[in-house]
Amino acid sequence: MSDSMRWIPGVTYMHLVADMLLSESVPAGHGHNCGDVMADAWANVLPGHGLGDAAIGRTRERIETMAHEDPVWE
Repeated sequence: MSDSMRWIPGVTYMHLVADMLLSESVPAGHGHNCGDVMADAWANVLPGHGLGDAAIGRTRERIETMAHEDPVWE
């Protein structure tokens, strides 16, 4: 987080609300829509998770299908 960010009651809250509502409408890999890279990222930071490449691949495929859904407006 940037050191220049400041909490301003009301203003910061409204900014965060708008950001979270609109963050999923960007292409995969941008903003808060990380796309299918999250499956690999979590697998790398959680060693010993017990999931094989096939399970991580299925997770990645499911996330890819979710990237085409609009969770805010459906």
